[in-house]
Order: sequence, then structure tokens, then C-alpha cells
Amino acid sequence: SILGGIIGHEGSESLLQDLKQRGLATSLSAGPQRIGKQGFFSLTLTLTPEGMAQLNTVLERTFGMLNYLRSLPEIPTYLIQERQNMAEIDLRFRERDDTMAEARMRASLMQTYPYESLLESTYLLPAPTQDSIKAVLDRLTPDNVMVLAYAKDRETDSVEKHYNAEYRVTALDEGLKQKLAAAQPSPGVGLPAPNPFIPSDFNLVEVTHADNVWHEEAEFGDVWLRHDTLFEQPKVALEVVLYNDKNSTSAKDFVLGNLYANAVQLAMNPFSYPLNEAGVSVGISSERRGITLTAGGFSEKMPALAEFVVPFMTQVQIDGAQFGVIKEQYAMALANFPQSSPLDQAFEAFREVVREVHFTPGQQAEALDGLGFADLQDYFARVHRALRVRA
Repeated sequence: SILGGIIGHEGSESLLQDLKQRGLATSLSAGPQRIGKQGFFSLTLTLTPEGMAQLNTVLERTFGMLNYLRSLPEIPTYLIQERQNMAEIDLRFRERDDTMAEARMRASLMQTYPYESLLESTYLLPAPTQDSIKAVLDRLTPDNVMVLAYAKDRETDSVEKHYNAEYRVTALDEGLKQKLAAAQPSPGVGLPAPNPFIPSDFNLVEVTHADNVWHEEAEFGDVWLRHDTLFEQPKVALEVVLYNDKNSTSAKDFVLGNLYANAVQLAMNPFSYPLNEAGVSVGISSERRGITLTAGGFSEKMPALAEFVVPFMTQVQIDGAQFGVIKEQYAMALANFPQSSPLDQAFEAFREVVREVHFTPGQQAEALDGLGFADLQDYFARVHRALRVRA
């Protein structure tokens, strides 16, 4: 599990980000799996067509990371401690299933773990020794690997008798195994940095605004606060609406608002993994009324989250090539709307009838077609002027 967290990390210095930047992969997961009393370490990659065509290169990058970990004198203690801390937090604040689901889950686990420590055994991570981590790493070698490639264009020579699945089994080329054994990590790929969002203070604030909601009117807008008394968890749910009149003025600005939200989200993506690991969620969307920021997580880390998010919302942090990607994705979504579900199309027709200002998918597509990266930069510069905030 410790190694799975390191190899499966998705931050800016991760193996996945390196493969993404090279256009070879879109997702990666890693961790231990059990089959009966046996176990193995699984690393699953979703490859692009180019990644499948360069499968050996992907394998070299992957083993470069494994070789790098093997070369370290030891795995830094903070990486182990962070995983243990979050495991304890997940257990302490876990959301329980309904009674029947909880009973089934516990009955299943009782086949393996003692009842007295059932949840602790499944959630908590015992402190591993450096020798035990090294013992696992020493088994993650080209001589001990099985590579499964799933694709429609693979050559096959056999058929599985039960499911009629076509497949082929071949041995790894000895030359490739030698390359994998000597592979080096890509420049910039390394260990995850310490996660600044993992909480340590779980004290509940004094409840003063449960029934009597606090409201403050300021020059910039309105702020509302209500304390929760039902769940009694040291968490916060935050919504900040940045009102502006631009998104409802023209289809062009409405589309630019959506591109703005997508650009901010894309720029934050390399940092989303440590946020998710720490139980923090953050999202941004654009509507006719303006820009909406939503966030949730442990209360202690909300100031750090705000400090983290603001630069992404005020400065363009993607390049022209990345703008081309989000523009193409937006265009594809609009082009595919006629094939969407009848329910979605019915709601679209309803919005077009009842809203005073509404931009149809066709109008959005027409406005999108003429937009470039400079238009997005201009929108970033003017979207925060003369707006009103509600939080």
C-alpha cells in the first residue's frame, strides 16, 4: 500500500504526469491485490493509442521509476506517516453504510480478520520496516513481471474455451528485459512532496450559529455561516459565487466562462491527487450568474486551500496547446448533444423556453469556433472586475 501510494501518485513529479505530457497515458493506479492466500502488486495504466503503439517505452518509464525507488537508501518517513495518518482519519470519520450492507461487509471480513479488531485490521496500516519495503521492491523486476495488454488491434493465436476471448501469450524479449532492468526515471520524476493538506486538528468549533444563521453584508458582497449540529465532524462545506454580468451578456462570454472554469480545473489537476488524499474537494464551474467555487474538507486546512486556489483563478496557468485541448473537448460535447439522452434534451428545451437569457448548444458552438487563447487571457483579466461575492 505504501509503494502503491508512491507509484500511483498523480502530482506534478509523478510517473503519470510524465506519461501524460508525452501523450502516452491518461490514468494510472497501483497497489497490492490478493488472490486467496497469494498476493501480487498491480500497476494499471490506461494508454492512449500512441501509448499502446509505444508500449515498450511505457514499460521503460515505469521500470525507471521502480529502479529509482530501489536505488534510494530508504523511503522517506513522511510518506509512510502520511499514509498511516490518513488511514486513521478515514477510519475515525468513515461514513457507515446502511445496516444490511454494513453487516454483509463485516461478515465477509470476519473470514480473514478477528472480530475484535475488524475495522482496525482493514483500515489501519501497520508501520512497515524499510527492510520489508525493500523486500517488495526487490520482487518488482523484469524477471518477475507479467504484462497484460488489452486492445482491439492485438494479434492473437488462441481462444479461451469458456468465454471465447481471443488472446496470445508471448515471453518478454530478453533485450527488452535488459533495457527495463537498466531503465532510468525521466527527468523531473521523483517522490511526492509532503502533503500540506493532511489535517491534524479535529477539534469542533463552538456552535454559535446553528439556529441563528450569521450574515454579514460587506462592500464586496454577502457572507453567510451556519454551524452544523447533526454530523459533528470538523469539516466545512464552502460555496463562493463570484457574480458578474458578463456570462449572461453574450454567447461569447458565456462560452469563455466555461473555458475559464475548464482552464482553472485543468491547471489544478496535477495537484488534485494530494487534495483528494487529504479528503479535500475543490471544484469550479461557470453559469449565467458568474463563477462558482465549491470546496469541502477538514476545517483546519480551508485557509491553506484558499491560498492555494486563488492564483489559479486570477492568472492563466495553461498554455496554448492545453487551451486547444479544452476547446476541442468543449466542441465535441456540443457536437454530441443531439445524441444525448431524451431527458437531457427535454431539460435543454425547457431552459430555452423559461429562461430570459439562454444560449443553446448551437449558439455556444458558433461562439466557440471563433475563440482563441488570447480571448481566454482577456477574460481572465476582466472577469474579476466589478463583481459581487456571495459566500
